[in-house]
Order: sequence, then C-alpha cells, then structure tokens
Amino acid sequence: MALSQHPVILLFRKKTRFKINRDNFTLPSGAVSFLNSGTIVFQSIVTLSTGIFIATIAGVYCVTCKLRLLDRNTKTPEIQWYLRATNGFHTVYENLKMLLPAGVSGRRAGMSQCLVTLSVGQGVLPRNDLPTVAGCAVTFEGVLVQ
Repeated sequence: MALSQHPVILLFRKKTRFKINRDNFTLPSGAVSFLNSGTIVFQSIVTLSTGIFIATIAGVYCVTCKLRLLDRNTKTPEIQWYLRATNGFHTVYENLKMLLPAGVSGRRAGMSQCLVTLSVGQGVLPRNDLPTVAGCAVTFEGVLVQ
C-alpha cells in the first residue's frame, strides 16, 4: 500500500487544520485578529475570515498562537483568545493572557495554546488588547481534535 493511501494518512487529510504566518508586521490592538492577513501554509476543510478561524465542523479544536517581537522591545503585548459568535460578536474565551517576558539577551517570544469547543459558524482568534508593536512575526494554527 502506498503511503499516501494509508488509512491514518487519509484520516488526517480529512481533518480540519490550518496554519497562517505573518512576518515583519505591526501587531494590532483591539477588536481584530493578529492575522488579518498573512500567508496560509496549509489549509484543509477550513473557513478563515480576516484572521479568524470559523468552524465548518462542530467539535473540539486545539489552536496555537506563537508571537515573536523584535529583540529588546520594551512593550508588553499579549496573546488572548476570543470567541467569535455566529453573529460576529467577540467575547473573551479565557481570562488568562499570555504576556511576553524579556528572554535571554532581550529576545521576546511567547506562545499560547488552548482547546475550544466550537459549533458550526463560531470562530476563535488571538487578540492583543495592549499597545501596538511593529516588527512582529506570528503563527496561528489549529486542528480539529474531536
């Protein structure tokens, strides 16, 4: 059996999954997703709208956002997860906010991940409610796990 026809490979291909990248952009603040544009690296059975993942299949999703700032940047942006209702209204999903600490040699990077149950038409997005920051890189990705 060819690897591309293996049952596990075929099952994974049918799962909802996505990944969006952005480089050298200004991290927005407020009611928009980090990824209101960007390069889609892979996408399968997915609706993406201005950086918001919108479920086409009801289930539990694992979503991850990785954010990299310029070295020695002194601002404190955050990654906070919001839900998007079917009417487009955003609400905080978790009170936990991932703030990016100064790392070794002033490197600034962080990651946040969560599991979220979505109905068809609901969405999830990473937001920053603190000041805007230039020169950022970010990846937002997710997969249907159940």
